[in-house]
Amino acid sequence: MKQTERRSFGFTRLVKFRIIASAAINHCALFIFHGLREVKKIFSYQKVAMRNSTTGFTRLQESGFVAFLCSRFHRSVQFIVRRMNIVQRWRKAQHRKPLFCTGFTLLEVLLVVSILAILARIGVSYYRNTTTTIALDAAAQTLVLSMKEARGKAMGGDTMLKWGIHVVNGAQDYYETFSSSSTYAAGTVTARTYLPSTVIFTAPSEGVNADVIFSNIFATTSAQTITLSNNGQTKNLYVTTQGTIQ
Repeated sequence: MKQTERRSFGFTRLVKFRIIASAAINHCALFIFHGLREVKKIFSYQKVAMRNSTTGFTRLQESGFVAFLCSRFHRSVQFIVRRMNIVQRWRKAQHRKPLFCTGFTLLEVLLVVSILAILARIGVSYYRNTTTTIALDAAAQTLVLSMKEARGKAMGGDTMLKWGIHVVNGAQDYYETFSSSSTYAAGTVTARTYLPSTVIFTAPSEGVNADVIFSNIFATTSAQTITLSNNGQTKNLYVTTQGTIQ
């Protein structure tokens, strides 16, 4: 009788272990799938958010993505616990001793903790790469819009002067929109925009400034390349002699 009970108890533990492992792996896949879908939504709303505020957009997506991670983690834990309770009720129905129906084995706990740790590491890494890309793209798009605005004013003959962008690579990187009859030094600054704290200019190099000046009416300029960087990721903006930005 005792040998039969031991075999039955071993079978119960095996069934319980398989259910827990299946639930954990299943929810890992669901977590990654929903995470990718959430990131896709972030990118789809990127252009609209950049028109309003780059900083506000980044904070909004950070808080939304963190809330999403917490929600998926909480639901996964609840599902696994429910699966464990089903196994315990089945064992009680087999008239086992209460001693065998309490707690979990060390192997089961280590399995669940390991899966959650791997899942958290993947989620945090993906989240950081996503926010880095979003911040870099937002800063580049804002600079491109400022250049196009200056070029449009030059082509439209606004104030009958040249219009341009003055790029400053210093202790705090920024760029200015200005109008002038000749150079930046002789012109008037109309707007100044600072880059986000994590985004910097790598071209022009440190301590060097660059001017993109569009001529009046024709909006031609000298060919230049402006490079922005954020935690190892870079984005190049090419200005052609015809004044187009690529």
